[in-house]
Amino acid sequence: MLLLTLLIVIIAGSGISNHLFKDIMPLDIRRSITLHQLHVSMPYVIIILMGLHWGLHFEGWLNQWKKVVSFDIPDKISRIIGLAIAVIIIAGGIYGSILHQVWNRLMMKHIFATEAAGLSFGSYFILLLAIIGMYVILGMAIRKLK
Repeated sequence: MLLLTLLIVIIAGSGISNHLFKDIMPLDIRRSITLHQLHVSMPYVIIILMGLHWGLHFEGWLNQWKKVVSFDIPDKISRIIGLAIAVIIIAGGIYGSILHQVWNRLMMKHIFATEAAGLSFGSYFILLLAIIGMYVILGMAIRKLK
């Protein structure tokens, strides 16, 4: 699904580009609102799928890191820290999803700019990471249900 979504982004972007394939791409394709919306909305699908994928494989990834870095934290404290971090990530992911209008983008609504566009690069990037993190946590939860 990740590969398919990435291909859609690339093909849609190539279709709407005013520079790439300009001489051979018909004008009605370059101006296609559907291709534009696919190109703008599919990266958010990629972010969601990336997070879910990482969450499904998080335990294995964490075990690899535990071999390299060891922490001597009691289980009870590590669970509390993990829960606190998860709550912060989920809150940031929800806030980031609202500022980026992720739902509207997934519904392929035509959006010119979002509140997130006015943020500094660092804030913008942290909110994107929080969105990914929220789906990592969802992927971890899905994995535990199995």
